[in-house]
Amino acid sequence: MPDLEERKDILRAVGQRVSLSPSVDLSDIAAATDGFSGADLQALVYNAHLETIHASIASASNETRTIGTLSEEEPIEFIAVGGSSTAKVSSKAERSALEKRLRQIKQVSKTQVGSVKAEAATTKKKV
Repeated sequence: MPDLEERKDILRAVGQRVSLSPSVDLSDIAAATDGFSGADLQALVYNAHLETIHASIASASNETRTIGTLSEEEPIEFIAVGGSSTAKVSSKAERSALEKRLRQIKQVSKTQVGSVKAEAATTKKKV
Protein backbone atom coordinates (compact mmCIF):
# COMPACT_ATOMS: atom_id res chain seq x y z
CA MET A 1 0.00 0.00 0.00
CA PRO A 2 1.23 3.52 -0.77
CA ASP A 3 2.62 5.63 2.05
CA LEU A 4 1.48 9.21 2.78
CA GLU A 5 3.68 10.89 0.15
CA GLU A 6 2.75 8.33 -2.50
CA ARG A 7 -0.95 8.83 -1.75
CA LYS A 8 -0.47 12.60 -2.16
CA ASP A 9 1.23 12.00 -5.52
CA ILE A 10 -1.54 9.65 -6.65
CA LEU A 11 -4.24 12.12 -5.59
CA ARG A 12 -2.43 14.96 -7.41
CA ALA A 13 -2.14 12.86 -10.59
CA VAL A 14 -5.79 11.80 -10.51
CA GLY A 15 -6.86 15.32 -9.50
CA GLN A 16 -5.38 16.72 -12.71
CA ARG A 17 -8.00 14.83 -14.71
CA VAL A 18 -10.96 16.43 -12.90
CA SER A 19 -11.86 19.93 -11.75
CA LEU A 20 -10.93 20.31 -8.11
CA SER A 21 -12.08 23.18 -5.95
CA PRO A 22 -9.24 25.32 -4.61
CA SER A 23 -10.51 24.46 -1.12
CA VAL A 24 -9.68 20.75 -1.59
CA ASP A 25 -6.65 19.82 0.53
CA LEU A 26 -5.11 16.69 -0.95
CA SER A 27 -2.75 16.38 2.04
CA ASP A 28 -5.72 15.99 4.39
CA ILE A 29 -7.31 13.43 2.10
CA ALA A 30 -4.02 11.51 1.81
CA ALA A 31 -3.71 11.47 5.60
CA ALA A 32 -7.29 10.20 5.99
CA THR A 33 -6.89 7.40 3.45
CA ASP A 34 -4.27 5.20 5.12
CA GLY A 35 -4.63 1.67 3.73
CA PHE A 36 -6.12 2.82 0.40
CA SER A 37 -4.57 1.47 -2.78
CA GLY A 38 -3.92 3.64 -5.84
CA ALA A 39 -7.11 2.28 -7.41
CA ASP A 40 -9.05 3.09 -4.22
CA LEU A 41 -7.78 6.68 -4.30
CA GLN A 42 -8.68 7.02 -7.98
CA ALA A 43 -12.17 5.66 -7.31
CA LEU A 44 -12.56 8.06 -4.37
CA VAL A 45 -11.74 11.10 -6.53
CA TYR A 46 -13.86 9.99 -9.48
CA ASN A 47 -16.86 9.14 -7.27
CA ALA A 48 -16.64 12.53 -5.56
CA HIS A 49 -16.48 14.16 -9.00
CA LEU A 50 -19.55 12.23 -10.19
CA GLU A 51 -21.50 13.13 -7.04
CA THR A 52 -20.75 16.80 -7.70
CA ILE A 53 -21.88 16.50 -11.32
CA HIS A 54 -25.11 14.75 -10.31
CA ALA A 55 -25.82 17.40 -7.67
CA SER A 56 -25.31 20.21 -10.20
CA ILE A 57 -27.54 18.46 -12.74
CA ALA A 58 -30.27 18.02 -10.12
CA SER A 59 -29.92 21.68 -9.18
CA ALA A 60 -30.18 22.80 -12.82
CA SER A 61 -33.15 20.50 -13.37
CA ASN A 62 -34.97 21.96 -10.35
CA GLU A 63 -34.20 25.48 -11.58
CA THR A 64 -35.64 24.66 -15.01
CA ARG A 65 -38.83 23.30 -13.45
CA THR A 66 -39.18 26.43 -11.33
CA ILE A 67 -38.74 28.72 -14.34
CA GLY A 68 -41.36 26.77 -16.28
CA THR A 69 -43.86 26.83 -13.40
CA LEU A 70 -43.43 30.50 -12.62
CA SER A 71 -43.78 31.70 -16.19
CA GLU A 72 -46.84 29.54 -16.97
CA GLU A 73 -45.76 29.57 -20.63
CA GLU A 74 -46.87 27.09 -23.20
CA PRO A 75 -44.51 24.14 -23.62
CA ILE A 76 -41.45 24.66 -25.78
CA GLU A 77 -41.45 22.32 -28.75
CA PHE A 78 -38.31 21.71 -30.75
CA ILE A 79 -36.82 19.22 -33.17
CA ALA A 80 -33.14 18.33 -33.07
CA VAL A 81 -31.81 18.09 -36.61
CA GLY A 82 -28.70 16.18 -37.64
CA GLY A 83 -27.48 13.43 -39.88
CA SER A 84 -26.81 9.86 -38.85
CA SER A 85 -23.19 10.74 -38.10
CA THR A 86 -24.33 13.24 -35.46
CA ALA A 87 -27.20 11.16 -34.11
CA LYS A 88 -27.06 10.47 -30.39
CA VAL A 89 -29.39 10.01 -27.49
CA SER A 90 -29.84 13.15 -25.41
CA SER A 91 -29.76 12.82 -21.66
CA LYS A 92 -32.47 14.41 -19.54
CA ALA A 93 -29.92 16.98 -18.41
CA GLU A 94 -29.08 17.94 -22.00
CA ARG A 95 -32.75 18.22 -22.94
CA SER A 96 -33.48 20.29 -19.81
CA ALA A 97 -30.56 22.60 -20.55
CA LEU A 98 -31.70 23.02 -24.16
CA GLU A 99 -35.29 23.71 -23.09
CA LYS A 100 -34.10 26.27 -20.53
CA ARG A 101 -31.99 28.03 -23.17
CA LEU A 102 -34.90 28.08 -25.64
CA ARG A 103 -37.15 29.61 -22.95
CA GLN A 104 -34.54 32.31 -22.30
CA ILE A 105 -34.28 33.10 -26.01
CA LYS A 106 -38.07 33.21 -26.31
CA GLN A 107 -38.35 35.55 -23.30
CA VAL A 108 -35.66 37.91 -24.65
CA SER A 109 -37.34 37.88 -28.07
CA LYS A 110 -40.71 38.83 -26.54
CA THR A 111 -39.08 41.63 -24.55
CA GLN A 112 -37.27 43.03 -27.57
CA VAL A 113 -40.34 42.82 -29.81
CA GLY A 114 -42.40 44.58 -27.14
CA SER A 115 -39.91 47.42 -26.82
CA VAL A 116 -39.67 47.80 -30.61
CA LYS A 117 -43.50 48.00 -30.86
CA ALA A 118 -43.62 50.56 -28.05
CA GLU A 119 -40.91 52.64 -29.73
CA ALA A 120 -42.73 52.46 -33.08
CA ALA A 121 -45.99 53.58 -31.45
CA THR A 122 -44.22 56.52 -29.80
CA THR A 123 -42.60 57.50 -33.11
CA LYS A 124 -45.98 57.43 -34.92
CA LYS A 125 -47.54 59.73 -32.31
CA LYS A 126 -44.73 62.28 -32.74
CA VAL A 127 -45.16 62.47 -36.51
